[in-house]
Amino acid sequence: MLLHADDGEVVSLNESGAELWRALGSPGTLASLASRLAESHDTDATVIAADLEVLLRHLAERRLVEAYPDA
Repeated sequence: MLLHADDGEVVSLNESGAELWRALGSPGTLASLASRLAESHDTDATVIAADLEVLLRHLAERRLVEAYPDA
């Protein structure tokens, strides 16, 4: 579960979402995050990237993450 510090909104994450949250502790691109998660789950990185994009957009709309353009 995530608690937004500004407004107290609680966002509940499933196991995969929680794994992504932990992975966000290390900087990376969407592709690198998807690749890391794909390796640990023996799944196609393209499928994971699509799912990550949806979740990250959801978290960004709630100001729980920020996206930065690739350098």
